[in-house]
Amino acid sequence: MVTNNLLSRLHRYASRQDENFVTEAFAYLLRHLLENEPNVAVRILSRLTGGILNASADQASSITVTTQVATEQGRPDLEISTLDSLIYVEAKVDSELGDRQLERYREELQKQAGFAYRGLVLLSRYPVSVPHSVAGLVVSRRWYQVADWLLDELQGGSLGSDVSRFLVVQFTDFLTQRGVTMEAVGWQLVEGMKAFRGLLGLVQEALAALKITFQKTNGWESINFYLDAKNFWVGMSYDRPGILIFSTLLSPVGSDGVEKAGFGRVEPEGNSPTGIKWVNELVLYSEDVHFFARSRASQLQCIEQFLKDSLAAAQRARPVSDQP
Repeated sequence: MVTNNLLSRLHRYASRQDENFVTEAFAYLLRHLLENEPNVAVRILSRLTGGILNASADQASSITVTTQVATEQGRPDLEISTLDSLIYVEAKVDSELGDRQLERYREELQKQAGFAYRGLVLLSRYPVSVPHSVAGLVVSRRWYQVADWLLDELQGGSLGSDVSRFLVVQFTDFLTQRGVTMEAVGWQLVEGMKAFRGLLGLVQEALAALKITFQKTNGWESINFYLDAKNFWVGMSYDRPGILIFSTLLSPVGSDGVEKAGFGRVEPEGNSPTGIKWVNELVLYSEDVHFFARSRASQLQCIEQFLKDSLAAAQRARPVSDQP
């Protein structure tokens, strides 16, 4: 898995537009492939549409991919069109279908004259029950299938440029980090779980040694340690297990928090009185840290120092009016 994923970082600032963000990223990738990897693009689109769009690589330049096209019956997430084909794609990540959404898009397609082939695709994270009125008329696809198709092309050596390979890796890794698709479970699971539990034990031991009160919870996406009545948070996300993260939560942060702290970064935070939080990360696999080459005692000292430094910096990051 790629730890430095551009789409995942950008997604933090568009989390309220989650499905639109995922769809726009997919559309951008499709357009790139159509322009630069036409053989790959037409194969992906044929699989996505259940063969309704069955173009040759020479015809790739005539295929257009458009997002959020306004129609009388609503806005399909994607419109894929050629000279003789029109396909609407409704993409779902976590949300449900709207009222008669598929039926309305099907009716809209029927009104579009001049196309020999028309189709409606439902692309979803989970299985979705298609209404009986359009059963057999909707091609159902899942996001994990899209990721598998792209990885097949990548691993098969079909992508000709470094840029194309980079974009495919970034998109498929983003789907994995977002939880929309999953990686296969490998033999590393057993030893990895033991090491992960050992790391959590070190964090708890460091917090106890520093006499910091905390509450530990296991979430779907991360392990969470809430410190000092939730003024601060320490944790690790399952998709970035090599990075220990410290952030403020209820503790306020000034707009000049980074400058005052001397390091770290600020991000939006709805729970903070000032709307932002200060964040610091300990990258365990960094060559500067050499965490995995240390003894257990040295690893504990490393985490303790990280927590001390983070807590002190978080205090400095508070607005002047809130300084003790």
